Amino acid sequence: WRKGEGIPATANFEMTISKKQTKINNLTLSGPGFGLSGDMIIDKGGLRSANFPKISLNKNDQLTVRIRRSNADVYTITANGKYLDSRVLINKLFHTTLTDEEQNESNNVNFDLSVNIQKVKGFGGREADNLILHYNVKDGWLETLNLNTHFANSQRATIRAETKDSITSFKINSQNAGTALSFLNLYTHMINGKLVADLKRKRKEPFLGDVIVEDFVVVDEPRLKKLVSNKQLDDIDRDGRLKSEFGKIQTNRVRFPNATAKIEKGEGYLKMDGSLTGIQIGLTYNGTLFDSKNRMNVSGTFMPAFGISRIVSAIPFVGQILSNGKDSGLIGITYNLHGPSASPRIQLNPLSIVAPGIFKKVFEIRAEN
Repeated sequence: WRKGEGIPATANFEMTISKKQTKINNLTLSGPGFGLSGDMIIDKGGLRSANFPKISLNKNDQLTVRIRRSNADVYTITANGKYLDSRVLINKLFHTTLTDEEQNESNNVNFDLSVNIQKVKGFGGREADNLILHYNVKDGWLETLNLNTHFANSQRATIRAETKDSITSFKINSQNAGTALSFLNLYTHMINGKLVADLKRKRKEPFLGDVIVEDFVVVDEPRLKKLVSNKQLDDIDRDGRLKSEFGKIQTNRVRFPNATAKIEKGEGYLKMDGSLTGIQIGLTYNGTLFDSKNRMNVSGTFMPAFGISRIVSAIPFVGQILSNGKDSGLIGITYNLHGPSASPRIQLNPLSIVAPGIFKKVFEIRAEN
């Protein structure tokens, strides 16, 4: 934690210095929206112990924190409390690239962290209840992680992680994917859904793995509305088939039974390769969802009337000729979304409207490197 530049703060304490250690007693730190009180002991190795019966890194936080360093230079940290606003922490973990100074500070750190907080605030007005976390780090690298919490209506979310031979395996489950993604400020247009993710990471390399989300609803997705109402359709819809099919799509609320993706999540970027399957819409996608400049470049095939197409595609041989397996449709159009993630430009490929499914990959607009 660092106080922001230009933000006023005051610190008062009593300091007693001896040859072996320095004691700081009756410490009080206060500023707009933050503060703490407690005692600390510092020796030649750095912080030896700290006891903060009252700590608030953000407005309304209610936490108690204790820190002890063993002779083996392992910190044991316990944090308990009624309330924590975790949005700054989420930004640090998921949306910010560490500076060289911060990366150097984290090297060779060893600690065991135990957290028990009744209510944790995230983004989108979302809150997690009864969060319990055990987190172990050795030489600056995660060894084990176990997190349990739940959102409204007792919908559980869990994360399990363990490192072996420099490779960390993550198992992530959430009974409400929409709330979890909104809480982390990763995606805000999903309701409900069961999420299962199996990811791996080797040291500083990106997270790699599979994500599956079942039975969810996408609401008011502006990029989907752009795709359905794109003016380029008028130029390439020769017989009006697409306009007829697109007119049936209620883009303000679309249900998807299933979504799958292979992801690559590195510092400052997220790449995905997968598909969405629904009754009204089918969608494949491949490319960069966002990069360090918050820009996207995603290509794929968009297919209305997906339910009907799947029936035809299930017919042996005929389905393979007229479609491209179970995850492609008879009527489809390839697309590319590129530019700022919040409002990307859309490019459509007119050739794909008349191409049989098995040839659609030939006409897809490829994401640029």
